[in-house]
Amino acid sequence: MDFFIQQFPKVELHSHLNGSIREDTLKMWHQNANITELIDSILSPETSCEEALSNCFKSFDLIYEATNSLERIKILAMQVLEDYDNDNTIIAEIRTTPRKLEGHSQRDYIDTVVNAFEDYIKQRTKTTPFYPYLILSINRSRLNDANETIELASEYQKKTPFVRGIELSGNPFKGTWKEIVPLMEHAKELDLPITMHIGEKVDDEECVKLIECYPLRVGHGIFLNKKAIELMHEKNIGCEVCLTSNMVSRSIKGYDKHPMMNKSLFQGKVFISCDDRGLFRTSMVNEMKRAIQAYCHNNEQEGKEFMKQLCLDGIQFSFLSSEIKQKLRDYVLGINV
Repeated sequence: MDFFIQQFPKVELHSHLNGSIREDTLKMWHQNANITELIDSILSPETSCEEALSNCFKSFDLIYEATNSLERIKILAMQVLEDYDNDNTIIAEIRTTPRKLEGHSQRDYIDTVVNAFEDYIKQRTKTTPFYPYLILSINRSRLNDANETIELASEYQKKTPFVRGIELSGNPFKGTWKEIVPLMEHAKELDLPITMHIGEKVDDEECVKLIECYPLRVGHGIFLNKKAIELMHEKNIGCEVCLTSNMVSRSIKGYDKHPMMNKSLFQGKVFISCDDRGLFRTSMVNEMKRAIQAYCHNNEQEGKEFMKQLCLDGIQFSFLSSEIKQKLRDYVLGINV
């Protein structure tokens, strides 16, 4: 079964660029030689969900100290694509907030990542399908930059296949839904597909107000009330499930406890993702193993069919064109399980 999981195609729809940094790269770039041990100490103590989530964002700040130049951002992007390619991922949707690094603009940051994606595809020798693309992040802690990011996403969407949408992320205890909703509405006016981190904290009003923006997908979706879930069903909104991430943040108490993995409620609308594969020391292969163990009870045939369906559902809910989606569906359907 391990060989099947490694070789079978996978779809990644929730991966943050900086959080996917390799441990060796982080150690090499950060001035603190004990950086990974420091992050471990931040993430490991038994704390409440709110404290654990806050600690995750402290860890991101430490990573940003290491990814502090465009040269490093390009290397990071190339490495992240290589890691997903090695997992036999056929769609890698990577999200990042365009940071204004010293002396540079959001546009410079986007150009750097797009250039890295272009270079990786040009030099790639594998013959299996691989479609990486970028979605630009609206960071709840930096909403002043959001309109510029949205306008840039619209511009780049028209001129490169490597930028395809907008997402909302960042510390869920920053920013308010009243500030966020107009931004998401503006993105939709520009025909940008959107996905949003929703339900990382208990806030019924915010969850409903954000889901009423009708994103194509929701990230995490842990703490959703009945009305929010009904809206997701009504509008066919999918959910990006990040099992290891939610375990680290103490949002769930077991890999088999994710509320969105209820097959009778969300079959066909969930997608297993890494979130921050470097920070959480995981991969698409590891996440699939954990999902199969938790939700297929190690039944080999059920696990294979489950994994195939996850891949097909991920293709359907990606931000790729209809033509590419059909090509990838045909590819996956042609694999016997």
